[in-house]
Amino acid sequence: MPAESLTQAVPIGIDAHGVATLLGISQSHFFGLLRAGRFGPEARRLGRAKRYDRDEVLAWFRAGCPARSRWQATRGGGR
Repeated sequence: MPAESLTQAVPIGIDAHGVATLLGISQSHFFGLLRAGRFGPEARRLGRAKRYDRDEVLAWFRAGCPARSRWQATRGGGR
């Protein structure tokens, strides 16, 4: 794969800042949603880093941003 393609690749795992940016909200609002159980997708650990599946975040948003418990139930436990 050419180096130019790698620098333009869209990451599939995004951090909290990436999620907030993708959703068009502040990081503090994102963390508030997490604390309140209103953000559906769960993070996955990659070593010490937490990453959210970009496609799942988009699917959650398109589904109307259901609460975590409802999202996990509709996703069959999340994973």
